[in-house]
Amino acid sequence: MSTIKTAVFDVYNTLLNISVNEDRIEAYEFLSSWLSYKGLTTKPVALMRLYKEITKKEIESNPEDFPDIDIGSVFEKIIFSIDNKYSGDIRAMVSEFSLLFRIYTTQSLKIYPHVITMLETLSNNVTLAIISNTQRHFTLPELKKFGIEKFFNTILFSSDARASKPNPKIFNTLLNTMNINPEQTVYIGDNFLDDIWGAQRVGMKTIWINRGCKATIPCEFQKTVPDKQIDGSSYKDLTDIIISMTKKRSKRSFSPNKTSS
Repeated sequence: MSTIKTAVFDVYNTLLNISVNEDRIEAYEFLSSWLSYKGLTTKPVALMRLYKEITKKEIESNPEDFPDIDIGSVFEKIIFSIDNKYSGDIRAMVSEFSLLFRIYTTQSLKIYPHVITMLETLSNNVTLAIISNTQRHFTLPELKKFGIEKFFNTILFSSDARASKPNPKIFNTLLNTMNINPEQTVYIGDNFLDDIWGAQRVGMKTIWINRGCKATIPCEFQKTVPDKQIDGSSYKDLTDIIISMTKKRSKRSFSPNKTSS
């Protein structure tokens, strides 16, 4: 097996544990009130409808297999739907809108125990990166909240690639950006289809974090077997496994049988 030089992580259910509810009317009530201070008037129910309708249209217009969008485009379209003559700093407005939306639709957000220790150790042994099916506007602030973004050489979200795992496009985008060999790269994640099957499609090694979910993928996909597997709470084991994959295996010496004279 090739020596591993790069370890690529999923985010949610791998590094962070999050619970989100985008149907909370209280979130839209707050956002509606916040928008009014910006001179944009809309009712909470209308704001929720705009969010869902525009998001659906954006996704449906993307021809990729397993498509994704930039949620910033959704919030920009919401703003101009409310006021088509809006003349403020749209970039700053979208950034603030996105962050507030995420905060008020998030029910819980935690970092798994021992993740920081793991990343500190691994960063001294291997290059670290992220590929995650999520939005840059949402997730980069969450990584910064826990101070872990600094450990990663490259952070790639599906919103950047406009394609989600297991689409090979997002994996190949990272490989090309970092100029790395897939055979020297290991992907770590909890989702069997998105993370394990997706990464193996482009030639990456894989480590499956088993959180008690069934290790199944739709029958039309080939059977997938991860290179390694750990229990969902065994970050010390995960650290040791990744480090062991970065070490060259010593070659066995061969000595021909000696015959006595």
